[in-house]
Amino acid sequence: MKKIATMICAAVVIAGLFSGNVFGEQSCSPTFSANNILHIPEIQVSDEIYTVDFQYRNSGPGDGIWFELTAINASTEHCCSNPAVAFVDNNQLIIRLPLMIIGGQSYWLELQYASYLEHIWFKITNYGLLPHRVFVTSVEGSGDLSTWADANGKTGIEAGDTICQARARAAGLSGTFVAWLSDEQNDAYCRIHNLSGKKADNCGQPSLPVNAGPWVRTDGFPFAPAARQLFDKGVVYSGLTTDEFSQSKERYYFTGTGNNGSIFYKSDGNTGTCKNWTNSGENNKAHGSTSAFEGTWSSGTLISCSGQYQLVCFETGSGPALSPFVRLGKKAFLTSIQGAGNISNWPGADGKIGIEAGDAVCHTLARQAGLENADHFKALLSDDTNTAGDRIQSDGPWVRLDGILLAKNKDDLVNGRFLTILNLTEKGIYSNKSSSWYAWTAIPGNTVQTNNKTCSNWQNDGSESQGHFSRIFDSSASWVPDRSLECNETHPFYCIED
Repeated sequence: MKKIATMICAAVVIAGLFSGNVFGEQSCSPTFSANNILHIPEIQVSDEIYTVDFQYRNSGPGDGIWFELTAINASTEHCCSNPAVAFVDNNQLIIRLPLMIIGGQSYWLELQYASYLEHIWFKITNYGLLPHRVFVTSVEGSGDLSTWADANGKTGIEAGDTICQARARAAGLSGTFVAWLSDEQNDAYCRIHNLSGKKADNCGQPSLPVNAGPWVRTDGFPFAPAARQLFDKGVVYSGLTTDEFSQSKERYYFTGTGNNGSIFYKSDGNTGTCKNWTNSGENNKAHGSTSAFEGTWSSGTLISCSGQYQLVCFETGSGPALSPFVRLGKKAFLTSIQGAGNISNWPGADGKIGIEAGDAVCHTLARQAGLENADHFKALLSDDTNTAGDRIQSDGPWVRLDGILLAKNKDDLVNGRFLTILNLTEKGIYSNKSSSWYAWTAIPGNTVQTNNKTCSNWQNDGSESQGHFSRIFDSSASWVPDRSLECNETHPFYCIED
């Protein structure tokens, strides 16, 4: 955190922006009303959700911007994809507001608790501009972008940019947005850098630009770091599941763009761009899925240009850094080591067999990584007598080691309804597809695996035995096991703090 004295000076700027403004139009975003009430519709405190009101005061216990707690009520529903959170940092109670619109700009804010006589005060101690935004359009259309209502007479890739800019303005988003689209003259990678041309030609620059981003979704949830990490290392924090109004969108979108940000070529050698986004015929094109990650978020499969789909809109150029992630919840990680279906042979199994060997591996890796409660981690595995649901006693929530929320509760965890993918190991390394596509699981849910798809209860590494798996780079319904692998193959598995 910045020094308090520095923040007091900077806070004066925010105070001027607060005066007389009404902001935060999204239902899940904090709002500041004309009568100086700061309303937070959802704040997560441990595993509880509350609605909180603060009153802005011209003066408080000291210098700076102060809010007095005036109302707090328990909430029975958890609707926001990225609520405010309360957490302890260096023995100080902090409230993090991930998104707040102030004077037309989007900020994240931190308020620090300070008790004073009979009042409960919170003071702004840290804030920053929100990084660049990325969203999936709330509107849809065919591959002939000129036919979209927001195209404004434009055609091709220019129509896509016009649509994105119109959608951003409709949601009150400032900045320059372009459609994540490639055509035969321009790659999407260059376009998000405010450049034209092909990535193979360095977008017309002496060297390849790499500094676009980072990006957050319109609910403030981080999507990806800057371009170098997004494209070279495949680091994606969360799926593209929000539109320009912060509403969830579980659909496909046009891209015409491959995993590296360049134009997508189909197996027949033709481009997948609906004839440079001017055709709505039955020919195919590349597109990404809102539940896919790493390279597949851009080119997961092929669909028809005549279908009705969305666009992805990126704010261009280099923007502010991502705010620090809040680590609120029990931890989960992907094992950094891989092995076959007989887990007793894995390093760290400690002489155990079956699922107990999986738990021992989790304990060993967690201790080596210096994680708290190392002996409370369990392997997210089922066998023919134990279900993953029965083995996990707590109800979460669970977060990755970078603080990104993975699952809100046990039901979501064991049924594979992840909010992001679990590709981060106990060493803090993001696994990619060159390492492994799959993880051993033999779940979902509370189903006992009696179909011999557990590598003989995780005691067999022969090719004659099989084990169910999950897709590491998918958080959709297809994350759950739909087929099995031979048990002599080597894959990681998941470790969950219980």
